[in-house]
Amino acid sequence: MNRRLLVIATTLVALLWGGALAQEAALSQRDDSLLQRYDLAIENLEIAVASVPQDGAQARDELERALNALLTLSSNASSPSLVQAMERTFDRTRVTIDNQSRTDMAVQTGVLAGGFARLVMDSAFAAAVDGDLDLARARLLHLAVDLAFTPEAQQELQAAGSTSALRLAFEAGAAESIAAELREADALLDADVAAAYERLAGAYGASLLVQDSPRVSPELNRYLVTAAEALVQADAATAREALAGADDALTALAAAARSDAPAADTDAGAAGPVPTELPDLDGVATTAPAEAEPGTAPAEAADADAEVTDADPAATPSAPADAGQAADAEPAPPLAAGPDLEAAVAQRLAALEEERRAETLAAIGRELTLAGVPAQVAQADAEQVLEAGYGSLAAAVGALETQAARAVAAQRTGDVTGARAALVELRSAYHAVLAPLMRSVDVEVAAGAEDLLATVTERADLSSHDVSLVAAQVGAVRRALLGGAAPAAQAFELSVDSFWSNLTRPLVMILLGVLAIVPLVLLNLAFGGSNRNWRLVGWSLFLLLVPVFYEALAAVGALLSSVVDQPWLTALAGWSMFTSTAGQVAWALLVLVALVLAIVGFYGICVQFGLIGGGRRRDAVAATGAAEVHRPTGNTTLDWDEEF
Repeated sequence: MNRRLLVIATTLVALLWGGALAQEAALSQRDDSLLQRYDLAIENLEIAVASVPQDGAQARDELERALNALLTLSSNASSPSLVQAMERTFDRTRVTIDNQSRTDMAVQTGVLAGGFARLVMDSAFAAAVDGDLDLARARLLHLAVDLAFTPEAQQELQAAGSTSALRLAFEAGAAESIAAELREADALLDADVAAAYERLAGAYGASLLVQDSPRVSPELNRYLVTAAEALVQADAATAREALAGADDALTALAAAARSDAPAADTDAGAAGPVPTELPDLDGVATTAPAEAEPGTAPAEAADADAEVTDADPAATPSAPADAGQAADAEPAPPLAAGPDLEAAVAQRLAALEEERRAETLAAIGRELTLAGVPAQVAQADAEQVLEAGYGSLAAAVGALETQAARAVAAQRTGDVTGARAALVELRSAYHAVLAPLMRSVDVEVAAGAEDLLATVTERADLSSHDVSLVAAQVGAVRRALLGGAAPAAQAFELSVDSFWSNLTRPLVMILLGVLAIVPLVLLNLAFGGSNRNWRLVGWSLFLLLVPVFYEALAAVGALLSSVVDQPWLTALAGWSMFTSTAGQVAWALLVLVALVLAIVGFYGICVQFGLIGGGRRRDAVAATGAAEVHRPTGNTTLDWDEEF
């Protein structure tokens, strides 16, 4: 008995231990899943920077992979504006790849790395709120290692036993790490400006982790952006002053977090962290926003920046706030006027147009990459789409659909010339923009579209079938480029069209029209016209064959039109029951009348044979059948008349 109990107890302990291990493994796997995406995104950004300027194609590929990681990591973002700002930063980073500027590339990716770290931090605190402190701590410790937290800061983070304690410990460690990065940037100012700027950009990206803290100084973001602007303008003194101010703000933040001080009276975190656009090192980008606070959207920062003149550095946010220093500053030059003002406005408008064009190109390139176009040719294809006058891939496909709809409408109303013109424009637009893209995305759909467009405008008998098939193929192009798979029926339709089109269809219709005369002639020869019931059956067959005669005449008209150049001969095709609603109604009425005539005629024949309501008729026929023996006379019509 005791042995049995011991076995049961051992089994239960083993099951519980195994369950605990499985839960721990599942937790570790869940943790690693998100952190692996984060690590992969950071690795993609580092490879992209290392690839510039030697291999721009690889840089773009790695950047797109990092963008895909953003879509996964952004599910727990505390501020949607952060994700949108990161997407805009991705667009600017693509421009730096085109400009082959490694330093500017490193600056933009430094900001992006900070944004990715912020997304991981948000996911950690979301897990902590849900009660999973171990998962939150593991993720924050992973970030602490990447941000080079001091050993003491990592120990504080490890010892935190609540969500608020985790937040305060991480905040203090992040503030110290960012301050250390700023000191390294300060030390590099005289020796290597580019390296100093990269350090500053990395520190600015990391500041997104604490930018919306209630304990942070509202001046921190302004100090960092002012330092970046001064560094670009080669103003080392102003840069050092701004770096010192940012260092003081971060030191105060770390001290406040460790002392668990009450939140400062500030609304810095009201809108969530949003990275401000840093200027390019070559000075061609816009200057830093005036009085940009944490959470300021890039659009608002740009509006504030528009009020700052480039002529007077003292008017920028990096100017000394001290009144005595301001008094010693040189007076600002007068505002430009006349031709100078017009030239400045024109230059600014040109710059804005170039920025808009670059953003549009980046958006189109992203669409092409998602559609399956190789990244190494996506940029060139995007420029081709934009040069054709389309602001997006969807707009280019929509233009084709518009031309296809015009062709369908023109053919339906009998305007075959207009339908051909619309198809010619559609073919030109397709080959100019979308044909190269389709060859990279879906070879089968591309081949079907090119073969169809190459022959459809030359067909002698352009029918509704042709234009509707073109419209369906344009729909297949849309699904290939913008999402979805082409239906299998479309490929079958194209294969049938390959032998049914051009002269085959009208010749077959003419042949059917000629053959339809034969049964009518034979019916008249067999039964003549003296019997009313057989005449009704004959008329019924004729009405059923009227659409065949009509299609044959329409085919003859289409063929003659292609020879004698008389467009009115194609008007019959516009009233076909396959095209026109009125034609379908007429066909339905003909069928109805034909069925009535057939019913009446065959009913009369059945009565004459005694098959319906003819019991007495059958008796009379049976009584006289033995006495009367009819001999064939050789005249079939007379035999039928005598029998009936």
